[in-house]
Amino acid sequence: MLADIHLSDVAGTAQEAALRWALDQMRREQPDAVAVAGDATAMGTLTSARRFRTLLDAAAPSALITPGNSDCRTPTAAVAVRALLTRHRFADGPRNVVVLDSSRGELGLAQAERQRLDALLANGIPRPAVLVTHRSPAHWPAADRQWLRRWAQAAGVSLLVAGHQHADAVEDGGGLICHVVRGLDPDKAIGGAPCVALFEPTDGADWRRRDLLFGDKPNAWPPHAAQEFADLLGFSCMDEPLAGLAAAAQRHVRVVELRAEPTLRLCRTALRAAVQAWRRAGGRYLSVHLPAVAWDADGARVTGHDALQRAVELAGDLQAEALTVHAPRVSLGSMAPGTAVRAELEVACIELLRPAAADGMVIGVENTHLTGQEPDDERRQYGYTPAECLEWAATLRQDLGSARVGLHLDIGHARNNGSLASQFPLGSWYALAGAWATGYHLHQVVRGQDGLVNHQPFVGLYGPLISLSSFLWAWQSGQLARVPMFLEVRGPGQSWAAWDRLRALLGHEG
Repeated sequence: MLADIHLSDVAGTAQEAALRWALDQMRREQPDAVAVAGDATAMGTLTSARRFRTLLDAAAPSALITPGNSDCRTPTAAVAVRALLTRHRFADGPRNVVVLDSSRGELGLAQAERQRLDALLANGIPRPAVLVTHRSPAHWPAADRQWLRRWAQAAGVSLLVAGHQHADAVEDGGGLICHVVRGLDPDKAIGGAPCVALFEPTDGADWRRRDLLFGDKPNAWPPHAAQEFADLLGFSCMDEPLAGLAAAAQRHVRVVELRAEPTLRLCRTALRAAVQAWRRAGGRYLSVHLPAVAWDADGARVTGHDALQRAVELAGDLQAEALTVHAPRVSLGSMAPGTAVRAELEVACIELLRPAAADGMVIGVENTHLTGQEPDDERRQYGYTPAECLEWAATLRQDLGSARVGLHLDIGHARNNGSLASQFPLGSWYALAGAWATGYHLHQVVRGQDGLVNHQPFVGLYGPLISLSSFLWAWQSGQLARVPMFLEVRGPGQSWAAWDRLRALLGHEG
């Protein structure tokens, strides 16, 4: 059983690696039937759907497929993609395996799907059925649940399996027990490593589930690789520079980030002493998070010069190894190549960052994210996609004459990116921008009353919204540059508490 792969148009992602691995497992296991329970693609594009079918057909040419909601996200390709991601015929084996299209979600089952399954009953199903669908019936409209219950009783359904939720569950869909599997997406599988779920009948009427897991934690890596990862894992001091530096010294954390805004308010003598104490305790890599310049459209001018200049001077005074700065705060349309706005912002940023580049500091352009109030068009801000961030990093690299300019990848921002998060999932960021990375901001994203909330600690490696499985795979495979990682968690003492917890989760206790 495969579910929720979310293959994008970008080649070489963690999602594609997980799919290739899963298909290799199918070749080894030789199951009686293979079924795909929807969301084979991230955005329902023809490119991703065709690549999925090419890979699947080479390994499991008789696999059954039903589409999911993400496979329908590109309206102009929906009909062709649905055709590619639908295969109904029975799988060989002691039971019939039937797939049911539930991709319409709250709209309910299509009438054609009901008619198709009713026709199967009318023609006689010779063996007990296994039913595979995308959404669990527990979340269907009541009329559809009632219809399915009658159909399942008549068909002798002994196993009902679904995906969609990215977390394992056993649900009651109005008298029908549905086994929900967390799926194969290394970005999104919740509660456990991405998996292929194998269901095997027992001597009675029950089924036994066995999971094949994709990816390893660092404590299963070669010792030198695990140690390198541990040494590069640090934290951001956020709003507590002195307390954070003291905590880092106590824990012998080698990489630390200071945010310019609270740090600039401190007594410089006390700050230097704290940095020196941290370095004596093993500190090796200090990064300073800079404020960004912005474009004032009403005044037709660049703003934020003074704050950025003071922050760069602070980094020089502390002998920081690196700087992180967001792309300019300006609309996407205003940053088109050749515009006067872009030219003014470029000149201002180059002038302000030149001293740091001359000192040999690493400079990372950090991605930001679409907010709930912004339209996804040229009116939104610049710096939300891999192409935009890489373009600006390349501009700075060329103008500053420094190869030490790249992308500081914030995985929380990439995940909490509105509609762009489906178009550019984390696996696509890693594949497209991983080689340009100068550093990483790590934090979980959670659902709050008013939407998604950034800068939360990881309470597990797998979810709730960000699974670190794809990050760990991309790191170990060499897709991501092996550069410092900073846990960026808000709240008094939370960054270093999150560091303690994550090290334990990764198997680096003590």
